[in-house]
Order: sequence, then C-alpha cells, then structure tokens
Amino acid sequence: MHLTIRNEIRFAFPAPARNLTVLLRLSPRSHEGQHVTGSRIDADIDCSLRVGQDAFGNVTHSFSAAGPLDGFTVTSVCQVETYDAAGVVRGAAERLPVDIFLRETELTALDAGLRQFAHRATASEAEPLGKLHALMHAVHGEIAWAEVPPEPGAPVVAPTAAQAFAAKTGDAASLAHIFSAVARHLGLPCRHVTGYLLREPGTGEEKAHSASHAWAEAYVQGIGWIGFDPVEELCPNGRHVRVATGLDALGAAFFRGTGTDSTASHAVISGR
Repeated sequence: MHLTIRNEIRFAFPAPARNLTVLLRLSPRSHEGQHVTGSRIDADIDCSLRVGQDAFGNVTHSFSAAGPLDGFTVTSVCQVETYDAAGVVRGAAERLPVDIFLRETELTALDAGLRQFAHRATASEAEPLGKLHALMHAVHGEIAWAEVPPEPGAPVVAPTAAQAFAAKTGDAASLAHIFSAVARHLGLPCRHVTGYLLREPGTGEEKAHSASHAWAEAYVQGIGWIGFDPVEELCPNGRHVRVATGLDALGAAFFRGTGTDSTASHAVISGR
C-alpha cells in the first residue's frame, strides 16, 4: 500500500519566547513491511536543523531558534510503501539489548488493580504469544478508546497506565501503556510505538480523528518483535506506519522541547 502522511504541528506562546530547542521524531525508517520512499521536514521560521539518531535508533531532527517568537509551525511529509507483515518487525534499527524494554517507567508503573488484571487477562494462556494476544483483546474490551484533543493553551499531561486503567478510558497511548505495563510484569520485553494509522474506509472515523496513533511491540523468543494494537484489536498491518519507539509515550514522542508552551498537532494520511 502506498501511503502519504502530512503532519502539521503548531507551537504557540502566550508571550514571545526565546532560546527555543525542539527535538522532532517525525521521520519513519524502512524495515521489512515498510519502505520509506520520501520524507521531508519544514519549519516556517529561521532556524538551524540537524539530523541525528537517539538511543533507540529513531531518526531525530533538532532545531534551535533565538527568538523572540509568538509561534511557529513544523510540517512533516512522508511517503511510505507498506505491506501486511502480521505485526512482525524485522530489519529495524535495534540499538539496545532486548532486556532494556523490561524497565518500568513512571507512565507504565503497575498498581494492585493492574496486577490483578494481568492475571485475569492471561490466566488461560500458557505460551508468551498466546498471553500477548489475550492481553491485547482484554485491554481492548476493558478500556474505552477516547481521542480527546487538549484544550488550547493547556499543558499536555499524559496519564499513567494505572490512571487510565482506573478510569477505564484513554487515548491510544494510554492503552499502549497499559499493555506495556502488563507485558513487562509478565516478564516480556515491551516498547511503545508512535506512528500513523489509515483507518478502514466506511467507519466514519477516518475523517473524525487525526491519523496519529500509538501501539506496543513485545519481544517473543524465536519470533522477535511483534506489534499489538489494543485500540484496533489487531497486529499492525499495511495501514500502520511505524515512526518512533521508546519505553513509553514520552520517549517516543513526535516532539519534545524547551521554551515551548501550547501545541496543536494534526496528521492526515491517505493511501492507495
């Protein structure tokens, strides 16, 4: 499938800002099942832009600007050829030992409720792959997906896995955090993925929501990394574009910065 993604991120400030530094993770990398045929990033301000990689092998673009600035816009456009690899990720940039992805973070910490859920969701399965599929179905069935854009000017505060589980609702990143927290509790390395999703036509959701998406990847001995999307209740297919990975949503965020305040992001994906 040939997919084209345009992601426009608008940064705005209540007062002119100076000495901005922003790190972007907006450029997907090629691997089996995903071939990047074109990618570019533009900013509508005068700034220096440097390309690099972070510790997880994600492509990064960092830029700085002296200001003062009331706001600016970053636009990312990329073209990707995809096919359905049943969620299995091979040929990706792997910079770290697998066991790193057993680490708990503040966003993926367990509480008593999640521990009980872990046992209840996977008790009927003996093998790791079966447990992971059971976990994906359980998260999908128990946690309602709600993509609610933040209020303009409000700080972006990511709920923890425990908070989202207690609320029984969350965005795609929250569902991925719950999945990751439980998988690690079961001794299965798991990482967070940010990317894009072309939703199935005819659902009414493809126009109502941004194409930005999140899911998880777990490591299974003998197979390797496998993606699990609790929102869609399936392993990522040719409609998913994988962009960045990390231990949680903060580590795999499309952008991080100092000197920035409120942001508005909208991603559109089209395919043929």
